[in-house]
Amino acid sequence: MFDLKQIRRASNQLYSDIIAEFSETRGKYDNDSKTFQELNQWRLQELPETLAQRLEDTKSIWLTKDELVLLMDWKLANGKFRATLPKLIRSNDESTVEAVTKQGFQIWLTFRRTTGTNDLWDDFAYKGMIKSSFKKLCELRGVGPATASLILSLIHKIDKKWAPPYFSDESFLYYVNPEDKIKYTVKEYLDLFLPAFLVLHVQDSDVSMDELERGAWALKMYELHKDDTLANVKPAEEDAPEAKAIEENGTKKRSRGSIKKELESEETEITEQEAKPKRARATKAAYKAESLSKAPKSTKAASTRNAKKAAKAEGIAKATKVKSKTSIKSEEPKPKRTRKK
Repeated sequence: MFDLKQIRRASNQLYSDIIAEFSETRGKYDNDSKTFQELNQWRLQELPETLAQRLEDTKSIWLTKDELVLLMDWKLANGKFRATLPKLIRSNDESTVEAVTKQGFQIWLTFRRTTGTNDLWDDFAYKGMIKSSFKKLCELRGVGPATASLILSLIHKIDKKWAPPYFSDESFLYYVNPEDKIKYTVKEYLDLFLPAFLVLHVQDSDVSMDELERGAWALKMYELHKDDTLANVKPAEEDAPEAKAIEENGTKKRSRGSIKKELESEETEITEQEAKPKRARATKAAYKAESLSKAPKSTKAASTRNAKKAAKAEGIAKATKVKSKTSIKSEEPKPKRTRKK
């Protein structure tokens, strides 16, 4: 479905080239002290490292109001600009920002500590944790599910493997490509966006969610703007929009129902391949009946008597016994009828 190698390449070179190109036309940030390229570096490296240091020093994580304001500046410069968000973000007071973000991060930290870091995607509680964390972070004015995912994605320096991905417009369009508009809901994130990352993560457990998001963002951003704002960017030949992977992912829009069904099918296939088969049987009699149906014909007659005894000992319901006997009897060779002379 997706070309993992292409996504990983794009997360490095193509992503960096697009950021550099955007930096030429964007303004200055953080009191005119940072270019967009420097702001992007702050979001990817410096801020996550600051959070990791806070965890080491205080055993907790939070954002200051200034950090949240600057993070919103990055979000709006990196994607669609929404004029009302900066004012809403600035209307939160310092203590509220620190308290709410600390609680939001703590939900993730508690889950990670109690569950561990292995096979989190296979655990239903992982999505529940994200949902709870989003709900807490969205208590801040100007913070919705997309911004909440951006905040939570900052922990990738603490846990590279399992930090949830940022819900960016471009990466959502790349992985999901719905026929209708993005709704920016938690359900959309959990049911459509997140499963796509699971499929790729199973292919390569070393790839991070942050890397998968950046690669998808770069590929989709270039596809959308290669003829205007990104005309000067020249990606590797295999990463150009004409490449097979983008053609397959980007040309046909799909309904949300078909997308969810497709992803669930892939997850089921992955689970079946990795999971050890578990054979559950209600009773010993049922087990013997199943074994009997698979036994060579020459041994079925002898096994029938044992199956009947076991069924009676287990107290199996009459309907079940009749079904088992019928199934067994139907597979036994019928005796040849001889005519009397």
